[in-house]
Amino acid sequence: MAESEPGNAQKVLPEIAQDRDKRLRMNYLQTIEVVCPFCWEPVVLAVDTSGGEQSYVEDCTVCCRPMNIRVEIGANGEANVQAEC
Repeated sequence: MAESEPGNAQKVLPEIAQDRDKRLRMNYLQTIEVVCPFCWEPVVLAVDTSGGEQSYVEDCTVCCRPMNIRVEIGANGEANVQAEC
C-alpha cells in the first residue's frame, strides 16, 4: 500500500496520539524561580526538561541584563536551575 493512501494515515494517527498523550503526562515544562545575579530580583523561567542538561543565555525580565542559565536534571526529573553572571 502506498504511503499517500488514506488507510496508512488511519494506522499512524493512534500511535501519534498515544505519543502526544505520553509527552503531556510527563510534563517536561517546569516553572522555576531564580534570582537575577545582577539586580537580585526574582525571575520566573519556564524550563523545558526534555532536553536534559543544558545552558543558555536569557535576559532578566527586570533589568534586561543577560543571565547565563544552567539546567541540570535530577534523577526524579526535577530541574535544578542556576542563574549566573
